[in-house]
Amino acid sequence: MSIPVVRIGAELEMLDGQVVKAVGTYLVTSMLPHLAIYKRPDGSLAESETIVYLRLKDKTVLDLGVRPDEEISRFDAKDVAVTGRLRAKLPPIPQDRAAPDPLPLIFVESVEALISE
Repeated sequence: MSIPVVRIGAELEMLDGQVVKAVGTYLVTSMLPHLAIYKRPDGSLAESETIVYLRLKDKTVLDLGVRPDEEISRFDAKDVAVTGRLRAKLPPIPQDRAAPDPLPLIFVESVEALISE
């Protein structure tokens, strides 16, 4: 069975919960002065000042979360294909909180360049 490919935001909702290959531009964003706390593969906690997003062809943005430094330096601002489980339907943030609604996100399994480096 082949993995569905996502290139535009209109394709997200119908693929919610599935493993997809999302194609777009890998964007690294600084969160300073804030930090994201995340769990490393060994179970320990760490902090990061950067969050990674994937911008699709139609400018829809997917949240990839905190990613490894090596991956960030390799793919920043490059066209990539990200394979992972899509979570498109997220609950809205309660109105009493000063935060935007969450972006669709992908629980990343792999990232690959679309063109040779």
